[in-house]
Amino acid sequence: MFDIEIHSTLVKERSGTSKAGKPYHIREQQGFVYLNGEPYPQKLTIPLGDGQAPHAKGNYSLTPEFFVGQFGDLRIGMRDAQLVVNEPSKVKAVNG
Repeated sequence: MFDIEIHSTLVKERSGTSKAGKPYHIREQQGFVYLNGEPYPQKLTIPLGDGQAPHAKGNYSLTPEFFVGQFGDLRIGMRDAQLVVNEPSKVKAVNG
């Protein structure tokens, strides 16, 4: 699982016609992902479905779909991946 941060609910949309003559419509939201214990996150583009509300600001875990490819290799599918809200940690006050 990967930790994801969403800082904005802004959705970027693009549409047009492909070289094959088919119309397309792309909706994306920006986030940041922490990889391999790196101290700083990397920018990430999160695809959104048509009519899908943007993810709210907050911290999430990414749960990708894992499957075996046609040559027996392990693959990660992002089309059906989901962002799951991380519960905020409860900080207890220490009386001194």
